Amino acid sequence: MKKNVLLFSSVLLLLAAVAVTQEPAQEPPSTDDELTRTFSVKEPPVVVPQSSDPGDSTLLARDFEGAPPLIPHSLEGLVPITREENLCVDCHFVQEAEEGDPTPIPESHLRDLRRSPEKVGETVAGARYHCVLCHVAPTSAAPLVGNRFGG
Repeated sequence: MKKNVLLFSSVLLLLAAVAVTQEPAQEPPSTDDELTRTFSVKEPPVVVPQSSDPGDSTLLARDFEGAPPLIPHSLEGLVPITREENLCVDCHFVQEAEEGDPTPIPESHLRDLRRSPEKVGETVAGARYHCVLCHVAPTSAAPLVGNRFGG
């Protein structure tokens, strides 16, 4: 009981010390002009998504070795990916690709890395089923921050 009271008192003292050291709140803007300046938001630039249909484009270069391949076609009508429907798998689940065929899903995507990484399954592993978590379609969007990454 004494320990609880002591602990509670210590917490109260700590909270009081923090409250005393905090800076006072700033005065709210006093004019409409100041409010407008404070809460105005610039219009973001328009982002144009990839517009080519599946099969109409070529493979895109990866930014670095081991990077997931970019999706070289539009995703319109292909997402959302659900448990019942994955149009990526419907198209890309081929054994061997011939010229002009979709890129086959790699064997690594058929392995359940958590439960049995040594076994190649018959279907895409659950953790790899939602393709657009790693694979993205490029857009016209400019980077949000500067970057000197060279690949």
